[in-house]
Amino acid sequence: KRSRRVRCRTEGCLGRNRGTATRLSRFGVFILFYRIRKKSVRLNILDVCFSDSECGMLKYALRKTTDGVTFPFHELELGNIAPENFIKSRKELIDIFFAGCSEKELEEILEEDIERFQKIISAAKYGERLRIWYASSPYSKCGYYHLIHSLQDVECSILVVEMPAYLSGKKGASRDDSWCGVHPMAIQKSVSLQRELSAEERNAIAAKWEKLLP
Repeated sequence: KRSRRVRCRTEGCLGRNRGTATRLSRFGVFILFYRIRKKSVRLNILDVCFSDSECGMLKYALRKTTDGVTFPFHELELGNIAPENFIKSRKELIDIFFAGCSEKELEEILEEDIERFQKIISAAKYGERLRIWYASSPYSKCGYYHLIHSLQDVECSILVVEMPAYLSGKKGASRDDSWCGVHPMAIQKSVSLQRELSAEERNAIAAKWEKLLP
């Protein structure tokens, strides 16, 4: 009888242990899922700048792939930016910037610009966070205003990194108006300057672009 009682107590204990093990196992799966999800959210950022040179520098400095950094249209401080003439004006500027290219090559460049722009808008619509790097140069400010204006009706998270007036480079503090001239280590440190745009700021920036329209 004694051995039977011991066996019963043992079986009861094992049963409780199995229940505890099951709960711990489920808890462990939850923690693992949470960590994976948290990591994926943290990495799910599309970096955006406003020139191919800046794009290359950010890729190098942030150690990101081609898909991780992009830029929309070239030189938005130039040409007709009215919505009805926008694409036509972009094509005319591309003809000037890339003189010597064939008509087919020029069309491909324009298509790439449009695809990059659509990629940014789509990424925002599908919940990807945008981190916009802008500076004081006209092409950067205009690109920034245009992009925020284009995202007016999109519910998304927008982080911005405004280039400080002075950044430390290899030769000490230097003034610049483009991220492509900034030392990679200074770019990495500038990530800490990122902040999220509020709805009020987005509306104010979009209004600035509308004021520039002819």
